[in-house]
Parts: sequence; structure tokens; C-alpha cells
Amino acid sequence: MIAQMQCIFYSKFLAPLKKLVLDQLQALVMGGRREHWLTIYLVLFILLHSCSMITRRNEEFAKSLGLPVRFMNPGAIRDQHDGANILLAHFHYINRGDYPFRQALKGWGLKDIKDEAALTDEQAQFVRETALLVEERESRMKTVYDGRQFGDDYYWIYQLYLKDWSPSPTA
Repeated sequence: MIAQMQCIFYSKFLAPLKKLVLDQLQALVMGGRREHWLTIYLVLFILLHSCSMITRRNEEFAKSLGLPVRFMNPGAIRDQHDGANILLAHFHYINRGDYPFRQALKGWGLKDIKDEAALTDEQAQFVRETALLVEERESRMKTVYDGRQFGDDYYWIYQLYLKDWSPSPTA
């Protein structure tokens, strides 16, 4: 029953909306309008976190069946990871690495990111608090990243905040 529901959900909702969502995200990214920066960041955060959750579930399912492979569907997971790397490449290109988050950690830098990304005071403060949380969890996130723990909540989102990001290996 669960498998049937997942199949229906994917075929009736996710597959038809996938192209629409990606087209709209691409339009935002390629549009180069600074007032879209926060929207792009939040959408990428959600998509990258979802990639981790899907990866974790796929890995758990393979393990529960006692399969000799890491993932139930390695091809699909590899494709998702390739897509995540593409999203990260665009994000780092438009942001000059981790620049917005590095600036947000500096008291005077908030004005810079506020002006550059057309953020309100509240939005700029949100970016600062995000950067502080990442800084607090840096050690844990780096351990997850270095250990290629693809299904960990931090694996893909951590890469948004890397200064010298390069595409990570895929499953």
C-alpha cells in the first residue's frame, strides 16, 4: 500500500511539477536580480536537505533488505547528487563562495549583504543567525562532509557555506 501511494504521489504530483519548479528556479538564478537572493538560498536549502533525506531513506531501505549495495537505487541517488552539485555550483558562482555568510558574521558586514541582496533588517538578521549556527556546528558538519555521509542532514546543506567549494563526490 505504501509503495502504491508513493508511486501515485510521484507520478501525479512530483513528476509533473519537477520541471515547473526547476524552470522557475533557473529563471530566478539566471535573472540576476538581487532581491531574489534570499528566495534562491531558501529554495536551495530545502532542496539540498531533501536530497539528504531521500538519500538516507534509500540507504536505510537497502540495508533493511540486506542488500549488498549501499543504496537501493544507486543510479537515481547518483543523479540526485549530480543535480545537487549543479545547484551548488550555480549558488557559489553567483555568491563568490561563502561571501554573504562571511559578511553576515561581521557586524559591519550586515549592511553590505543587506544592500547587495536587497534584504530587510529582519532578513539580514536571519542570514546572520544562520551563519552563526553554521559556525557553531562547523566541526560536526565538516565531519559529516569529510566522511561522505550523504544521508546526514548536514551533508548537502553544509556545502552552501563552504568558502572554497568544489563538487563533492557522488554515490
